[in-house]
Amino acid sequence: MSELLKQKSMDICAKLQRFGKFLENMDEKSFEEIELRLNDIKELKQKFESVHEKLKEIGESDENEMELFEEKYYENISLATQNLNRRNSELSVSPLRFHSTTMESSARRERSVKLPKISLPKFDGDISNWPSFRDRYESLVHKNELLNPVDKFAYLRSVLIGEAFKSVDDLSVTNNNYDLAWKTLL
Repeated sequence: MSELLKQKSMDICAKLQRFGKFLENMDEKSFEEIELRLNDIKELKQKFESVHEKLKEIGESDENEMELFEEKYYENISLATQNLNRRNSELSVSPLRFHSTTMESSARRERSVKLPKISLPKFDGDISNWPSFRDRYESLVHKNELLNPVDKFAYLRSVLIGEAFKSVDDLSVTNNNYDLAWKTLL
Protein backbone atom coordinates (compact mmCIF):
# COMPACT_ATOMS: atom_id res chain seq x y z
CA MET A 1 0.00 0.00 0.00
CA SER A 2 2.81 2.42 0.83
CA GLU A 3 4.34 1.93 -2.63
CA LEU A 4 1.00 2.80 -4.25
CA LEU A 5 0.70 5.94 -2.11
CA LYS A 6 4.28 6.95 -2.90
CA GLN A 7 3.56 6.50 -6.62
CA LYS A 8 0.45 8.70 -6.31
CA SER A 9 2.55 11.33 -4.56
CA MET A 10 5.14 11.22 -7.35
CA ASP A 11 2.40 11.51 -10.00
CA ILE A 12 0.95 14.58 -8.26
CA CYS A 13 4.40 16.18 -8.01
CA ALA A 14 5.03 15.47 -11.70
CA LYS A 15 1.76 17.18 -12.65
CA LEU A 16 2.72 20.23 -10.60
CA GLN A 17 6.13 20.27 -12.28
CA ARG A 18 4.50 20.13 -15.75
CA PHE A 19 2.33 23.10 -14.79
CA GLY A 20 5.45 25.02 -13.76
CA LYS A 21 7.09 24.27 -17.12
CA PHE A 22 3.92 25.37 -18.91
CA LEU A 23 4.05 28.70 -17.04
CA GLU A 24 7.72 29.19 -17.89
CA ASN A 25 7.14 28.57 -21.61
CA MET A 26 3.86 30.47 -22.02
CA ASP A 27 3.06 32.51 -25.08
CA GLU A 28 0.09 34.72 -25.97
CA LYS A 29 -2.09 31.72 -26.89
CA SER A 30 -1.56 30.16 -23.47
CA PHE A 31 -3.59 32.66 -21.44
CA GLU A 32 -6.87 30.91 -22.18
CA GLU A 33 -5.33 27.66 -21.00
CA ILE A 34 -4.08 29.05 -17.68
CA GLU A 35 -7.53 29.25 -16.08
CA LEU A 36 -8.35 25.68 -17.09
CA ARG A 37 -5.06 24.35 -15.76
CA LEU A 38 -5.26 26.50 -12.64
CA ASN A 39 -8.50 24.82 -11.57
CA ASP A 40 -6.89 21.39 -11.93
CA ILE A 41 -3.79 22.48 -10.02
CA LYS A 42 -5.79 23.85 -7.10
CA GLU A 43 -7.23 20.35 -6.60
CA LEU A 44 -3.71 18.89 -6.52
CA LYS A 45 -2.90 20.29 -3.08
CA GLN A 46 -5.87 18.52 -1.53
CA LYS A 47 -4.93 15.26 -3.23
CA PHE A 48 -1.31 15.61 -2.16
CA GLU A 49 -2.26 16.33 1.46
CA SER A 50 -4.65 13.36 1.46
CA VAL A 51 -1.93 11.00 0.19
CA HIS A 52 0.59 12.31 2.72
CA GLU A 53 -1.91 12.02 5.55
CA LYS A 54 -2.25 8.32 4.69
CA LEU A 55 1.52 7.97 4.46
CA LYS A 56 1.84 9.67 7.85
CA GLU A 57 -0.60 7.15 9.36
CA ILE A 58 1.70 4.31 8.32
CA GLY A 59 4.84 6.21 9.32
CA GLU A 60 6.20 6.88 5.83
CA SER A 61 5.45 10.57 5.27
CA ASP A 62 8.32 12.81 4.16
CA GLU A 63 8.03 16.34 5.63
CA ASN A 64 10.70 17.67 3.26
CA GLU A 65 8.71 16.48 0.27
CA MET A 66 5.59 18.14 1.70
CA GLU A 67 7.46 21.42 2.23
CA LEU A 68 8.97 21.33 -1.27
CA PHE A 69 5.57 20.57 -2.82
CA GLU A 70 3.92 23.49 -1.00
CA GLU A 71 6.72 25.84 -2.00
CA LYS A 72 6.38 24.92 -5.69
CA TYR A 73 2.58 24.87 -5.48
CA TYR A 74 2.32 28.44 -4.15
CA GLU A 75 5.04 29.65 -6.47
CA ASN A 76 3.13 28.29 -9.49
CA ILE A 77 -0.27 29.54 -8.26
CA SER A 78 1.23 32.98 -7.69
CA LEU A 79 2.87 33.09 -11.11
CA ALA A 80 -0.32 31.95 -12.85
CA THR A 81 -2.42 34.50 -10.98
CA GLN A 82 0.06 37.24 -11.74
CA ASN A 83 0.01 36.36 -15.45
CA LEU A 84 -3.79 36.38 -15.49
CA ASN A 85 -3.94 39.71 -13.66
CA ARG A 86 -1.39 41.22 -16.02
CA ARG A 87 -3.30 39.94 -19.05
CA ASN A 88 -6.62 41.23 -17.68
CA SER A 89 -5.16 44.66 -16.98
CA GLU A 90 -3.71 44.79 -20.51
CA LEU A 91 -7.12 43.95 -21.95
CA SER A 92 -8.89 46.62 -19.90
CA VAL A 93 -6.72 49.53 -21.07
CA SER A 94 -8.79 52.21 -22.82
CA PRO A 95 -7.94 53.02 -26.48
CA LEU A 96 -6.56 56.50 -25.65
CA ARG A 97 -4.44 55.24 -22.78
CA PHE A 98 -3.39 52.24 -24.87
CA HIS A 99 -1.90 54.44 -27.61
CA SER A 100 -0.03 56.63 -25.14
CA THR A 101 1.08 53.65 -23.02
CA THR A 102 2.24 51.74 -26.09
CA MET A 103 4.33 54.67 -27.27
CA GLU A 104 5.85 55.13 -23.81
CA SER A 105 6.59 51.41 -23.53
CA SER A 106 8.27 51.36 -26.93
CA ALA A 107 10.44 54.35 -26.04
CA ARG A 108 11.34 52.78 -22.69
CA ARG A 109 12.19 49.47 -24.36
CA GLU A 110 14.55 51.17 -26.78
CA ARG A 111 16.41 52.83 -23.88
CA SER A 112 16.30 49.93 -21.49
CA VAL A 113 18.95 47.35 -20.90
CA LYS A 114 17.95 43.70 -20.65
CA LEU A 115 18.51 42.89 -16.96
CA PRO A 116 18.51 39.38 -15.50
CA LYS A 117 15.43 38.29 -13.60
CA ILE A 118 15.65 39.07 -9.88
CA SER A 119 14.64 36.12 -7.77
CA LEU A 120 13.26 36.40 -4.27
CA PRO A 121 15.52 35.07 -1.54
CA LYS A 122 14.38 32.24 0.71
CA PHE A 123 13.89 32.98 4.39
CA ASP A 124 14.16 30.30 7.06
CA GLY A 125 13.56 32.42 10.16
CA ASP A 126 17.24 33.11 10.90
CA ILE A 127 17.17 36.66 12.30
CA SER A 128 20.61 37.46 10.85
CA ASN A 129 19.15 37.02 7.33
CA TRP A 130 15.98 39.04 8.08
CA PRO A 131 17.13 42.58 7.08
CA SER A 132 18.34 41.44 3.66
CA PHE A 133 15.24 39.30 3.04
CA ARG A 134 12.84 42.02 4.28
CA ASP A 135 14.36 44.77 2.14
CA ARG A 136 14.36 42.71 -1.03
CA TYR A 137 10.88 41.26 -0.45
CA GLU A 138 9.43 44.69 0.34
CA SER A 139 11.01 46.18 -2.78
CA LEU A 140 9.86 43.43 -5.14
CA VAL A 141 6.52 42.36 -3.64
CA HIS A 142 5.23 44.02 -0.47
CA LYS A 143 5.27 47.59 -1.83
CA ASN A 144 4.23 46.56 -5.36
CA GLU A 145 0.86 48.23 -5.90
CA LEU A 146 0.09 46.05 -8.94
CA LEU A 147 -0.19 42.96 -6.74
CA ASN A 148 -3.23 42.29 -4.61
CA PRO A 149 -2.78 40.94 -1.05
CA VAL A 150 -3.60 37.33 -1.93
CA ASP A 151 -0.87 37.30 -4.61
CA LYS A 152 1.57 38.89 -2.17
CA PHE A 153 0.71 36.18 0.35
CA ALA A 154 1.26 33.45 -2.25
CA TYR A 155 4.68 34.96 -3.05
CA LEU A 156 5.48 35.18 0.64
CA ARG A 157 4.62 31.53 1.27
CA SER A 158 6.67 30.47 -1.75
CA VAL A 159 9.88 31.96 -0.29
CA LEU A 160 9.47 30.90 3.33
CA ILE A 161 11.06 27.68 4.54
CA GLY A 162 11.58 25.95 7.86
CA GLU A 163 10.49 27.83 10.98
CA ALA A 164 9.46 30.92 9.02
CA PHE A 165 7.09 28.84 6.90
CA LYS A 166 5.67 27.10 9.96
CA SER A 167 4.83 30.48 11.53
CA VAL A 168 2.33 31.26 8.73
CA ASP A 169 1.40 27.73 7.64
CA ASP A 170 -1.90 27.74 9.55
CA LEU A 171 -3.13 30.86 7.73
CA SER A 172 -5.13 30.29 4.57
CA VAL A 173 -4.03 32.30 1.55
CA THR A 174 -6.57 35.14 1.50
CA ASN A 175 -6.49 38.91 1.08
CA ASN A 176 -7.27 39.40 4.77
CA ASN A 177 -4.52 37.09 6.03
CA TYR A 178 -1.62 38.68 4.13
CA ASP A 179 -1.11 41.54 6.58
CA LEU A 180 -1.33 39.14 9.51
CA ALA A 181 1.27 36.83 7.93
CA TRP A 182 3.64 39.73 7.24
CA LYS A 183 3.27 41.07 10.79
CA THR A 184 3.92 37.58 12.16
CA LEU A 185 7.33 37.64 10.47
CA LEU A 186 8.15 41.16 11.64
